[in-house]
Amino acid sequence: MNQHPLELNSSGRKSRSLVAIYIAVMSTIMISMTASMMLPVAAEELGGTGASSWSMGMSLGSIISIICMPLYGYLTARNPHIKRPLYVISLCISALVVTLRGVAPNMWVIIIPTLFLAIYSPAIYVIGYSMVREMYGAKRGAALLGFIATMQGIGLLVGPLVGGIMIQNLGWRSVNFLIGPLLFLSAFLMLSGARITKEQGQTVASSTGKFDYPGAISIMVMLGALISMLSMTSFIPWGSPMNLVLIAIVIIAFICLANDIKKKGTAAFLPAPVLKDRNTRFLFLINFCFTFSAMGVSAFLPSFMMYVMMKTPTESGLASSMYAIAGLFMGPIYGRIMAKTGTARETVMYSGGLLRLAVQLALLLLVVMHPQTSSVVTLYVIMFIGGFYSAVGGVTPAVAPQVQLTEDIRPLGNSVIQLGANFGSTVGICIYTAIIAAVGLEIGFRIVLIITSFISVLDFVFAMPLKRLPEFEGVKLSDKKS
Repeated sequence: MNQHPLELNSSGRKSRSLVAIYIAVMSTIMISMTASMMLPVAAEELGGTGASSWSMGMSLGSIISIICMPLYGYLTARNPHIKRPLYVISLCISALVVTLRGVAPNMWVIIIPTLFLAIYSPAIYVIGYSMVREMYGAKRGAALLGFIATMQGIGLLVGPLVGGIMIQNLGWRSVNFLIGPLLFLSAFLMLSGARITKEQGQTVASSTGKFDYPGAISIMVMLGALISMLSMTSFIPWGSPMNLVLIAIVIIAFICLANDIKKKGTAAFLPAPVLKDRNTRFLFLINFCFTFSAMGVSAFLPSFMMYVMMKTPTESGLASSMYAIAGLFMGPIYGRIMAKTGTARETVMYSGGLLRLAVQLALLLLVVMHPQTSSVVTLYVIMFIGGFYSAVGGVTPAVAPQVQLTEDIRPLGNSVIQLGANFGSTVGICIYTAIIAAVGLEIGFRIVLIITSFISVLDFVFAMPLKRLPEFEGVKLSDKKS
């Protein structure tokens, strides 16, 4: 196979692009992990309406993000030379939104711009991950993508701990002035990083046709109605006329999307041939289940500790930081295993699904069922062990598409797989928020952990059908030969 034009860049340019992606991953994890501490405090100070306001601040951005996943895949497959500028623009938009949060006079100035916050997701997951493979090749690229989990671990470690201390001592606005500059730094490094000309890009362009705007609109309408229905129960109660209208909109939009996929096939927003690929389909489901499950703990454990266990933001942040330690060293190990064997199958089945089931049941039975008497040390130990499955969740969507999808479907297949994370986190946040709003944080978090434990089993099941590509056939985990 010929070298990709990005691989011909100098080592310095490639290194700057790689570091830019690593910094972006770390920073966006910090956004996610501090949001569950920052937004409730901001809502209390600025007059937000409880969980309804700050849950929208966590989930609203997924609408644009989900639309842009396939859009970025489509645009960059047709025009590979635009990857670098599109990444830079996206990170700058996210940085501006974060900075605006720091000066927001009311909750709506936080919530409304959040619609554009998660534009970093397609920039990182669709553009960034594919660039690493193109700059360094399949095996070296997959190994470097294994360090994604390390950067996620740093974000998980630094974000909650430092964020908790800053919120407690400097106020909730302060964390935004830490994260915003990091996103700008990522954009600056990518701006001076690896690049190709339009002519070079056309030699590796792999997509034709038009973007499916009706399919994209169907997704946007469906998600907008779903998020509003599940996160605005204080304004739109269940069973009210407006609630019924939103349910009808979700159903109609879903039917339109399904019909669009059936009618347009390859040209659909979610391309039918890509969805028919076994590895794409099951990696999408794995990614969906992981983020759906993970959001239960990451989004609501800090609030549970602060408002039920009566711990400080610093103590709550430390629990999330314990969750990050294993990822610092296990991410590259998991990445090398996947790169060497050509599959995420066994890693997801055992270190992902089954371990996650055990950890979340332990958290439920040993801590959450006895919040007033359980030891915070026990909680910290459980969260430390949970970091091993968290690393799997970070590495799998980064590495698996690069080694388990054939070249002809990789650009669009990867973008579909990355959609799984956005769908999972969006649906998870909305459902969990609705449960907690209905029965309260103490009882609601117990129900959330029961749901997430069941979802962990599905990850085990969905990993079983994953197949190696022909070049990896016969490779076993025990092989010592690279």
